[in-house]
Amino acid sequence: MKTLSVLTLLLSFFLAPTDVSARTDCAAGQYSPSVSSTTCTPCAAGSYTPVTGQLSCVPAQVGSYVATQGASTDTPCTAGSYAGKTGLTSCTLAPKGHYVATAGSKNASQCGTGSYNPDEGSTTLAACKSCAAGAFSLKGSESCTLASPGFYANDSGTKGTCGKGTANPETGSTSAEACKPCTDGYYARARGQGNCSAAAKGHYSIGTSSIVSTECAPGTYQPNLAQTSCIPASLGYFVFKSGREAQQECRSGTFANQTGSRSCTNASAGHYVSNTDKTSQTACAAGTYNAKTKQTSCTAASIGHYAAAGSTSQTVCTAGTYASGTGNSKCTACATGTYNAKTKQASCTAASTGHYAAAGSTSQTICTAGTYASGTGNSKCTACGIAHVSTAGSRACTVVLYNNPGDYYNNWGGKPAPGTKGKSPHKCKSGKNWKTSKQACK
Repeated sequence: MKTLSVLTLLLSFFLAPTDVSARTDCAAGQYSPSVSSTTCTPCAAGSYTPVTGQLSCVPAQVGSYVATQGASTDTPCTAGSYAGKTGLTSCTLAPKGHYVATAGSKNASQCGTGSYNPDEGSTTLAACKSCAAGAFSLKGSESCTLASPGFYANDSGTKGTCGKGTANPETGSTSAEACKPCTDGYYARARGQGNCSAAAKGHYSIGTSSIVSTECAPGTYQPNLAQTSCIPASLGYFVFKSGREAQQECRSGTFANQTGSRSCTNASAGHYVSNTDKTSQTACAAGTYNAKTKQTSCTAASIGHYAAAGSTSQTVCTAGTYASGTGNSKCTACATGTYNAKTKQASCTAASTGHYAAAGSTSQTICTAGTYASGTGNSKCTACGIAHVSTAGSRACTVVLYNNPGDYYNNWGGKPAPGTKGKSPHKCKSGKNWKTSKQACK
């Protein structure tokens, strides 16, 4: 490189047009910018001319420098320093973490991985010291760094990273054995973790070296951290979505009769769900009913109606029956002496005078001729007595008068009148007279 520069200067001198009579022959280290110049100028620092009669100066070569002006040569950098480009006036000391072993170097050499050099201007590789146990360095380092949590430094001073599913909480660890697997309930999603993460609420992590936590599935929940499983929703509760930390109570009119429910079931018609117990639905009690679903109570059967247990509607009481008040579980048959011709009745009607009614009757019955029923509410008609008659529907019987014992006997089917002789029923006993008003012998 230096020889080429000299030849360039010589060629520029001999090939340039000259006026020999006017030219001043400049010494080495100087130059004359023009062939007609009568003065010489010293080469500036960072450049030089090795021969006389030069029109310009040569910049210091890479690896060398020229400290002062008027130099006829450049100077190689000493060991421990370098010059990375041409035209420099000084060399640069090898920085920390580097060294320069050879004079005239154009760059510094880096200390290797796992070593460091805290000094400038080092001249040998021996200046690069090995990192202490548990510390590491990159190439060209001026110091070593202790391995932080989640990392370690091996014997060669190289940095290692704890893998996924492991963690290392210590500083200055010396091997991969410091990276411990995550335990149940914990995980490490990324590499280089100082600690394993606890599974969040609504999540779980099971097994060692886990790299993820898992959301609790619908129907389950988890209110605590670092758990290995989720809790099924209790009876009367549900969990609709995944990843939940709490269960929800079934809403009004709904129930959950199994654990782990994702949703609650609407109470069906004829049933209800109490707000104090949502683990099952309850059939409406006798005397009540529910036509709708999702109800919290049942409706009492209205007057003239009844409802069996679990009914979805109330039932009309038929003719001959009744239901007084509300909430009846059955209709009652009309008592003897009463009747009901209509449905949906709250009570029965008493049989009127001259009539009667058997139990459960839908109508009253007229008393036949020869019978009667005085007052109301009769369960039967009464036969007329001796010497009495009645027409149908009578409230009383009428007395019938006979003129002699024989008429009495004949009209009453051979029954002797009072006071007659047994063998002679047509006559009164001796000394007796027939008394018409009494229908008997005196």
